[in-house]
Amino acid sequence: MRLPWQLARPVKAQLDADRAYEMEKAKHLLTYGESADLDLVPRKSFTTNKLVQAFRTAVSTIFD
Repeated sequence: MRLPWQLARPVKAQLDADRAYEMEKAKHLLTYGESADLDLVPRKSFTTNKLVQAFRTAVSTIFD
């Protein structure tokens, strides 16, 4: 049985990874300007559920 604070670990790790991704994306845009290719910035995913990954990808593309 998992304890409540153990359930939040992947969520916190994903939030930290998303924050780091946004910072790297901003640095890439500042460095390369209009010729920036954001597909070169790696994105981490701590979710193993394929449905959740697909949802996050779909939502993130709406706001890009």
